[in-house]
Amino acid sequence: MRKIVMSGKQCAAAKAMLGLGLQQVEDATGVPKNSISRYETEKSDMRKDNKSNIQKFYENSGIQFTEFNGTREKPSGSHRELNGYSGFQEFINDVYDTVKHQPEKDIVVSNVNEQLFNKWFGANKNEYLNRMSALNSESPFTFKILLENGDDYFLASGYAEYKWLDPSNFGSVPFYIYGDKTALIMFKDEDVTIYIIKNSEVAESFRRTFTVLWKNACIPT
Repeated sequence: MRKIVMSGKQCAAAKAMLGLGLQQVEDATGVPKNSISRYETEKSDMRKDNKSNIQKFYENSGIQFTEFNGTREKPSGSHRELNGYSGFQEFINDVYDTVKHQPEKDIVVSNVNEQLFNKWFGANKNEYLNRMSALNSESPFTFKILLENGDDYFLASGYAEYKWLDPSNFGSVPFYIYGDKTALIMFKDEDVTIYIIKNSEVAESFRRTFTVLWKNACIPT
């Protein structure tokens, strides 16, 4: 499916649908409100990176852009599938963008072997970890990760808290909860598939499960 690039009219419509003002959008995205206003009224174009930041902010806030200048709320329970290296990069960027733009700052991860994450990060690993550390300094979040008992590879130790989970409670499919999204990650020898479900009830259900596991987990020694 072709990626829709947000037009000026769609930018204005999304802001109105969310009940936001120019200053609020500037505060959330870092894009000057004068630039936003000029783009909305089609008086001038906008830098590609600024346009992308605003579009991601609106999409993470529940807006969907469609063809022919369409703008609507995303259907409840929307989901998508990402595959391979490019899909993994899209996933980790979605984690960053969602944590940055949504009010829910509680990220929880379980059933994970971070050696596998390290493999699929590729050359972008340090850049991503540094971005997350910087974001945590600017807008603090909580990040909790459950590893299998004895696993001492702590990839995100700069901003995450770790505990060990007994092997009897350690699942085979990693789950990653951020904002109102639930990601289920299927690692294979030479491939990875990520299923992302955007549904607040599903995310909350996994968070409750994680809370029980976290209480029964132990601090790494």
